[in-house]
Amino acid sequence: TADAFLVRADVPGVREEDLDVSLHHGVLSISGQRHAEERKEGESYSLLERQFGAFSRSFALPETADGEQIEATLEAGVLALRIGKKVQAQPRRITLGKRA
Repeated sequence: TADAFLVRADVPGVREEDLDVSLHHGVLSISGQRHAEERKEGESYSLLERQFGAFSRSFALPETADGEQIEATLEAGVLALRIGKKVQAQPRRITLGKRA
């Protein structure tokens, strides 16, 4: 957007405490752990298609990103990050004046 970068990541089944979002030297990292479902005694499956284990993704942010203005939310299995832009990187309108 004009004033922020938006990042959305689908992380279904991942709990908030199993997610880590960090910023280091301009690199945004998202990592986490999805746990395997416990099979109960007496249950049988013909097919189980849920992935589990650790995952990690890293993104180099542009110099115009403001690392001090990052908001993160986790809702309905979607991690949403809003990374503000530095003031000098935001577009501004210049009004025309009359010459004296």
